[in-house]
Amino acid sequence: MSVTQTMDDSSVRSTSRDEAVRAGLIVAVALATFFTLWLFRAYDDNRLVSWRWALADTGAVELLSLLAFALAAAVLLSRWQPAVRTTPIMLFALAWLVALPFWSAPEPIVDTARYFTQAKHLALDGPAYFAAQWGREIAAWTDLPLVPFLYGVILSVFGEQRIYLQAFTTLLFAATVVLTYLIGRALWHERLGVHAALLMLAMPFLLTQAPLMLVDVPTMFFLTAVIYVLIQALAR
Repeated sequence: MSVTQTMDDSSVRSTSRDEAVRAGLIVAVALATFFTLWLFRAYDDNRLVSWRWALADTGAVELLSLLAFALAAAVLLSRWQPAVRTTPIMLFALAWLVALPFWSAPEPIVDTARYFTQAKHLALDGPAYFAAQWGREIAAWTDLPLVPFLYGVILSVFGEQRIYLQAFTTLLFAATVVLTYLIGRALWHERLGVHAALLMLAMPFLLTQAPLMLVDVPTMFFLTAVIYVLIQALAR
């Protein structure tokens, strides 16, 4: 066996060992986070989504079993690297799949009523009235007009069905995941881009926001799109 081959084998073993250590740390942190939330659940006074409510009808054993299964699946999937050409498509489809179960959730945030009212003005009175009366007859508060304008267009074309608005916001959410991957790949490398995109899909707050008639997800998409376009402009 040559010296070069020996060094290559040693490098592979070292890399595998480092990946195993990182995976073990992630699993340990995830389990520690669960037990911390479990132990201190009585101190969560959130009036919208409380950790106490999450454990009201489900015991710790059931949730811990589900967490252990998810972590095992995550460790196995972390070793899989998709083909570069199919990565954006797979991330886009995965974002849709993880957001779809939240479509049945209600609109719990009162800001939705304001955005619906603004969009309804455009649907009833047209773009000219919307532009002229924004901030006057159309109460704007701290809002900007782009997202309510797009909601109004959807209401005008498809009617007042929530599913069309949810499809639109989920589309922008999935596109943001893909843009995050592209930004990571452009600035660093392929694997980091994939991990950055998957990290977005691991944020429960974003998943609950995706089907709501709010401005958060569309704003996130447009900001991410601007960043990616700027990177491409500077690179070329």
